Amino acid sequence: MRVKPLREASIRELRPLLDEEVAHWEAELSWSFGEVRAALAGGIERRTLAGRVATDGLRAAAYSYYMIDAGRAIVGSIFACREHRGRGLEEGLVDAVIKDARSERASLITASTRPSSSPSPRCSRPAKMEPTFARPASIM
Repeated sequence: MRVKPLREASIRELRPLLDEEVAHWEAELSWSFGEVRAALAGGIERRTLAGRVATDGLRAAAYSYYMIDAGRAIVGSIFACREHRGRGLEEGLVDAVIKDARSERASLITASTRPSSSPSPRCSRPAKMEPTFARPASIM
């Protein structure tokens, strides 16, 4: 397994993983992730999306991305394909993304998602994304 910056990855490597993520969130929580997937694909193609990707040969196995806004790092997706879920890969990617965000002088790191290996909450209506953590970068 190789972990590299997301900016070094091609959309060809990540397309199957992004497609799996769309299907995963629709099945798990009735989230429509298609528009987000399209925006992510655009950032990957332009090589402007910050983050990390773990590859297993020529295929992306997991990824996480972040954006910096007003000195704050916002962690977006934390997703691993079914075969690699729950093996610590997502946590390792988040650690790498947080380290990268710190190097960009982020004063606060927040997340608007949960790892794909987290147990699904049971709900009777479509869920909204809720922040899972928000901590000053200095204490992470």
